[in-house]
Amino acid sequence: MTELGNLKEAESFTRKAIEIKSDFANAHYLLGNILLSQGNYFEGIKHLKQGKGFIEFNLIKGLSIN
Repeated sequence: MTELGNLKEAESFTRKAIEIKSDFANAHYLLGNILLSQGNYFEGIKHLKQGKGFIEFNLIKGLSIN
């Protein structure tokens, strides 16, 4: 399998992980990097931002005192 084929397979698996758990920050971050490496900058940056947003939300949520 070529490197591009591996990226397509990784993209497919990562998209499936996001379908299952849409707030999976690491999957968004990974998908963003996969897309950037394929030249899909707009969608790649979107997923990087989503992943960063979920990480920040979870940090803030974890720090909140009830």
